[in-house]
Amino acid sequence: MKAAYFEEHGGPEVIKIGELPDPVAGAGEIVIDIHAASVNGADWKVREGSYKQVPYFPYVLGRDFSGTVCELGEGVSDFADWR
Repeated sequence: MKAAYFEEHGGPEVIKIGELPDPVAGAGEIVIDIHAASVNGADWKVREGSYKQVPYFPYVLGRDFSGTVCELGEGVSDFADWR
């Protein structure tokens, strides 16, 4: 997948644009094919480490998005009629 992401906290210079592996839905999760996304205030605060340190890297930016559910993880029933 193409993504804007970072692999360490810091200034705007830590943001990378590139390809990452496609996500796979784990238990209780869904995967969404994102059609449009934006970077908001929470994204840049997380990037600089002032909002909340993320427990994993790379961290993909774009908390505001729209798209289509494409995969359901085990135990997800709220999107059972998604196809």
